[in-house]
Order: sequence, then structure tokens, then C-alpha cells
Amino acid sequence: MEKDHTKEKYSAYISGMHCASCAANIQKYLMEKNGIVDAQVNFANEKAVIEYNPSVITKDAIRDALAKLGYSMIDRSYDAEREIKAKAVSEYFTKFFFSLIFSLFVLSASLLYMRKDIAHREAVLYCLLQFVFTVPVLLISSGIFKSGIVSVLKAGRANMDTLVTLGVGSAFFYSLWMTAVILTVPGGSLMPHLYYETAVFLLTFISFGRALELKARSKAGDAMGKLMELNPKTAILVKDGAEKEIPADLIHPGDILAVKPGQCIPADGTVESGESEADESMLTGESVPVPKYAGQTVIGGSINKQGSFLFRADKVGKDTALSQIVKLVEEAYNTKPRIQSLADKFAGIFAPAVLLIGAAAFLVWFFVTNDISAALGSFISVLIIACPCAIGLATPTAVMMGIGLGAFSGILIKNAAALENLAGSDVIIFDKTGTITKGEMSLTDIVSFGIPKIDLIRYTASLEKRSEHSLAKIIVKYAEAHNLPLYEAESFKSLTGKGVLGRCAGKEIIAGNFLLMQDYGVDLTAGLNDAEKLEMEGKTVIFTAIDKKIAGLMAMLDREKEEAAYVVGELKKMNKKVSMISGDNIRTARKIASNVGIDDVKAQLLPSDKVAEIRKIRQQGLKCAMVGDGVNDAPSLVEADTGIALGTGADVALASCDIVLLKNDLRNVLRALDVSSFTLRKIKQNLFWAFIYNVLSIPLAAGIFYPFTGIMLNPSIAGLAMALSSVSVVLNSYSMKNYRFRTF
Repeated sequence: MEKDHTKEKYSAYISGMHCASCAANIQKYLMEKNGIVDAQVNFANEKAVIEYNPSVITKDAIRDALAKLGYSMIDRSYDAEREIKAKAVSEYFTKFFFSLIFSLFVLSASLLYMRKDIAHREAVLYCLLQFVFTVPVLLISSGIFKSGIVSVLKAGRANMDTLVTLGVGSAFFYSLWMTAVILTVPGGSLMPHLYYETAVFLLTFISFGRALELKARSKAGDAMGKLMELNPKTAILVKDGAEKEIPADLIHPGDILAVKPGQCIPADGTVESGESEADESMLTGESVPVPKYAGQTVIGGSINKQGSFLFRADKVGKDTALSQIVKLVEEAYNTKPRIQSLADKFAGIFAPAVLLIGAAAFLVWFFVTNDISAALGSFISVLIIACPCAIGLATPTAVMMGIGLGAFSGILIKNAAALENLAGSDVIIFDKTGTITKGEMSLTDIVSFGIPKIDLIRYTASLEKRSEHSLAKIIVKYAEAHNLPLYEAESFKSLTGKGVLGRCAGKEIIAGNFLLMQDYGVDLTAGLNDAEKLEMEGKTVIFTAIDKKIAGLMAMLDREKEEAAYVVGELKKMNKKVSMISGDNIRTARKIASNVGIDDVKAQLLPSDKVAEIRKIRQQGLKCAMVGDGVNDAPSLVEADTGIALGTGADVALASCDIVLLKNDLRNVLRALDVSSFTLRKIKQNLFWAFIYNVLSIPLAAGIFYPFTGIMLNPSIAGLAMALSSVSVVLNSYSMKNYRFRTF
């Protein structure tokens, strides 16, 4: 797919977000800006990913626009952001500690003020003490008021801080007014209820809740931190026979590096000398150490075991497999499944709706009871308890944990939608070669007609040398192993899914499958019996024609993977329909499919035919996942609801798929299904409890149940409940870290 050079992506942290409404407001605000194509704002990890047209709007303009809204857009490394978040957690706990001390003083003065036998002079004293101890708490939490006011004045939108500001402001200014009344009525008997303690405890509980929430959110995104920690800080450079320790950032491609027992391999490369084993489990999910010797590739971030070796650095810095994995995980964190759209809409309209409900509760209580204190208490409780943060955190925290679980099992989930789609898949489609089979073809049979076998191999290999197809490489390798001199191929042409043609030593050579021979009018009668017999054995047959006459055929065998039959059986137990599509001939495809228990087989398909087959399934209203090698199956992977590519530890940036299985093991398809289903269950749990919390808490705060139960929610308790609701959702997501994959 050709890149659209008119668009660029910009990813940065957003400072100043305190709730899901903030994220919804920012996203809506950005989308209204001319030149911004798409914006995704994630409250859980406090990041925004913005797609924009740089010829219309610049990064600085975007940053300035957000600054006017009261937020800062900051480019930081993940490590720096972790330090800042840790500092923010510490600051919130410090705010909570000092707010609690002053709040207890306010509470003590409040209890003394409410004594029945209190004299007016004492009442004035305790009233003033409440005011004096309240002011420091207001100053400590001044950032909340600034955020709430700026959001309304600059963007015309209310956020959670706006609701808190209104609730706390109402309590404080009502109490201040009553304080003034008490002071101006010398010796009077007026003893109105004051809400100073409500204001300070609300702010105290909010500080406590945000500290817990931020700490829990940081843990939910811990997968990124653990991946970053795999990056070694130093490396041992070998130059002119001498070893020198250097910072890993200074490694260049081509450098020779030494790795000692127990050390972390600092870059992707190729072993030059020495032998050892490498623990690649943190990258590929492969629990068994992988042997490493001359010519073998090593992956940066993996751990060397007992031996030592020298290797040549091939990929360094941002090009290493680990860096690509970190990038994919980070990008996946900022994507959203469809299930979150409901939560986003809810959070976007929540604050204005709560304001209306709170106002209605105030008016009803005031007119029914003629008690402004009771009406104000109900108003404040509604504003405070109705926090959309729990709803806003429900999906992204679970997604972050699910993506992290996958990453440490060699399953790279590139977007949140893939989690949702895979869990709901009805049909699992497998490619044959390299997916169901090992992809390790060997040349087993050579049959010639009218020419020596050596000539058949020379002509075929001379042409196939120009091809990139895996079967072509096997034929060329066979010719080279037998020291057969090859011709120069001319007028070479490759036909995807069929074969190749060209001229060698003055002869027209065609090498490929039955369809290619049919296209060029080659009579295959002489070879059909041999071809059919070989195909019934599960072998792939390549025909060769010289000057449009059949010259011979070659057969290759690629055996199915040991785990393939087990995986197919498990998928059937999960009520998944299993299919196989292949470009190979129907007899070979059926033989392989039969060996692993697949009944539905489509063969002799071109890449476009595979896409058409997937399209047919989707048109039936079924969701399908396609499992392929990520290269030859790219169009099919894109067409499927979920594209799953079997990759390798060093090749993770496969653009055409949604999920990359780093380990070439089909059991990871089952693990991917497990983690997607588990994550989706957690998302639904979180959303259920978050919605139920708001459905029940708002009427309770408004006093609807008071006539039946006599229970009226205290605003301070509402503040604590609001804080704990968000924390409970995040902790439910964080509990996913205890998930253990099935052993197969």
C-alpha cells in the first residue's frame, strides 16, 4: 500500500487530564480542528495519537490549541514519563496527607460547632476555625479548580473537575455566606449547618483516589516498562583484538560484539564464532533456550546462557526486534475496540447531564422540604459521585493488560480491535505452506521426459534463480549442491501463484503449476499419471516445459507441523469452523488437510482468489481470522476480520496483519484466542460495574430512595465512593496479570 505523504502521525503525552471526560473533550476538540484527520486520546496511559495534514496544521499549532484548553502536550521518553508519573503519585499522596490533617481539624471544629449547648461566642470561634483550616486544603487542590474553570471558559465543555469545582465551590461559598451571617448577628441563636467539612473531605478523598488510580494505571501499563528494561545499557565492543565496554547507544551495524555468560545480547545480529544458548522467552514466548552457533541469528534483549560468543551487529537502536515490539505495543495501547465507543459517547455527554440532574435534585429537595442545606447536600452528592472515570478506564486498562499478556508470550497484538474481533471469530482459516506445514520443502522426486534429468534441473534452476519463491530456491539449492553450471536467463517473467517463464540457452522455458501450463497450451498428458500419484502422497509438483513441450516434473514434500492436528481439534472444541486455503493443487491440499483434521479445503487459488473466499465468508455475516505467513498471504490477512501472521523473533513489523506470532508455533493461535476472550470478558466486567455504579449511585445521591429507606448520601462519602469506583475498575484489570495460559 502506498504511503499517504499528506498525512503524518504525532504521538505525545498529555499533561493535565484528570478523568475520562477530559480525554473525551480533548478528542472532540482536536477533531474539530481543520487539518486534523484523526485523534485518539487515551486517558489510561495519558497519551494522544494525532493524524494530521502538516500543510494545514503544524505540531506547534496543535500544542498551542491544547494549551489554550488547559492541557500540555509533551514529547517524552517512556522512562521519563514513568519517573514523572511516580512523582505525580507521590505528590498526590502528599496532598492527601496534608489535606487529611487540615480536614481532621475542620471536622473537630465542626463537631464542636454542632454541640447543642454551644454559646454564640464559641460558635463564632469554631466557625472561623473551620474556615481557616479549609483554606489550605483549597489551595492544595487549586489545580482541580483551574482545570474545571478553564475547560468551560476556553472549550465550552464541562469535565469532571468542573463538577468537583461546582460541588466544592457550592459547599464552601454557602458555608462562607452562613459564616458571615453568624458574624453579623451578635448574640443570635442562628446556627445554620455548614459544609466546610464536606468541601475539605471531598478534596481529600479525590487526592487519595487519584493517587491510587494513577498508581494502579501505571501498573496496568507495566508491560511497556518490562519490555524497556530488556534493553541493555552497555555492550562489549571487540576491535583489533581488544575488548572495550561502550554504551549500547553507540553500537553501529557491522560492529563485532562479545557476549559473556549471563549477559543480555545488546543488538540483533549474526554469530561469528563461539557457541551458546539464548533465552528468548521474554520476546518470543519460547521457554526452551535456543542454540546459537556460527551463522545463527541472535535477538537483542534475549539473555545469553552458559557459553560465550562473538557476533556481528546487523540491526541496532530503533531497528532491533525489541524496539519494534516496544513500538507495536505502545501503538496498540492507543487504539480502541468498538465496544469502547459507547463508553466514549457516555463520557462525552456525562458532565452536562450530571449538572442537569444535580440542579433538578436541588430544586426538588428545596421546594419539598424548604431546607436549603438538604437541597445543597443532594446537589453536591450528585455532582461528586457521578464520575465517568470508571467508565473511561474500563476498556483501556483491560486492553493494556491484555496486550501486555500477549507481548510476554510471543503474541504481538497490534490494535485493540484485533482483541475484540478474534474473540468473536466464527471461522479460522489457515494457509497451507509454512502455516499448517513446516515450510521446509525438500526435493523428493525428479521425472524427465525425453531429456536427461541433469538438463531438466539445469534449465529449471537457471530460470528459477531469478525467482524469490521458496520452491524456486529449493530447486536452485539442489542444482548448486550438485555443482551443475547454470545458464543466464533472459526475458524473465514471474506470474504470481502460477510460476515463471523466460529463455535459457536459446530455449523457451516454462516452470510452474498446472494452471501455468494450461495458460500456455502445454500438453501435460505424458506427465499426468506421475503428477497425480505424487500429489496423492501430499507432494507439490512443479512442471517444466521446453519450447512448450513437457520436459519433466519435480516433486517436493513439506510435512505438516506436529502440533497442527492438536490445534485444529482444540479449535473445533471451541465451536470454531476450521478451513484451509492454498495455492497448491487440490490433491496435495486435501492430503495435508486430512492429516490434520481439516474438512473444508479450497486449493489452486491465486492471492486474489483467497481474498474472494474470505469475502464470501464475511458476506454470510461470519467473522473470520486468517492465519498465514505474513508475506505471501498479505492480501488475505488484510481482508480477514483478524489477520494473524506467523513471524519470527527478528521480523515483527508485518504491516498486513493485526496479530504477529513471534514463535512459529500454531499453539500460539490458541493462546491468542485465549487472551482475546479473557480480555473481552474483563472489559465487559469493567463496563458492567462502572455503568451499574452510576445507575445506582446517582439516584441514591439525588435522594430518590430517601422516602423508602431514610438514607441520604453524605457528600463526603460520595467523594470517597467516586474515588474507589475508578480504583476498583483499574484493579480488576490489573488482576489480569495473574492469568496463566493453558499448557498445550
